[in-house]
Amino acid sequence: MKIGHAIRRIRHAQGRTLQQLCDAAGNGIQTGYLSRIERDELAPSVYVAAAIAKALGTTLDSLIAESEGRVEAGGMPSASRLLVPILPWESAHQFVEERDYTNLPTPEGWVTPPMESHLGYFALRLRDDSMQALDGLSWSRGGIIIVDLSRDPEPDDYVVVADQGGKGAPLFRQMTSDGRDLFLRPRNPQYPMRQVDDNWAALGVVIGQVIDLTQEG
Repeated sequence: MKIGHAIRRIRHAQGRTLQQLCDAAGNGIQTGYLSRIERDELAPSVYVAAAIAKALGTTLDSLIAESEGRVEAGGMPSASRLLVPILPWESAHQFVEERDYTNLPTPEGWVTPPMESHLGYFALRLRDDSMQALDGLSWSRGGIIIVDLSRDPEPDDYVVVADQGGKGAPLFRQMTSDGRDLFLRPRNPQYPMRQVDDNWAALGVVIGQVIDLTQEG
C-alpha cells in the first residue's frame, strides 16, 4: 500500500469527504490536489503529508508505516524531526531548481534524519563507493545522505553538485581548495578528482547520513 492509498483508506474508514479532510488539514490543500495524492499521482511534501496525518488523527510516521505494511510504535513525532523524502538522483537537480514542495518527484522512500529538519532538506541513497574511504570519514554504498539545499557550500564541505546542463546524475563529493581553485574530491582514490568550474552548480551541502541496515554490501 502506498501513502496515498493509506490516506484514502483511513479517510473512508472515518466516513469523511475529500473536502472535510482538506478543511481539517488546512495549509491551502484543495480537493483536486488531495485526490491526486490519494491516487498516488502526486507525492506530497513533508509538511503537507504531516498536516494530512494530523487531520486524520494519526502521525506521519504511523501513516508511512501503514503504507509500508508496518506497525508503528510510539507517539507523535517531534515537528522538528519530520520525515525527509529520498529523491531519485536524476530528479534532484530539477527539484532544487524549481523548489516546488507541493509537487515532489516521486520519492524512493522517506527517512527520519538524525538532526532537526526543515523543508529545505532532501535525501539521496548512495549508488557507488566513490565516497567510501579506507580510513577516516566514509560514506558507503547504500547509505542515505541528508542534503540541505539552503546552504551555500564552503571549502571542506561535503556537497552534491550537478552540471549546469542537467546532463547525467549529480555527484556527491568533498569540496576542497588549494588556495586558488576549488576541487571535487572523492574519498575513494580509485575515482578522479575534478576541478570546479562554471559548468558545475551546487545542489546543497550534505549535513548527515543515515545507515540503512536493510541494504546489503
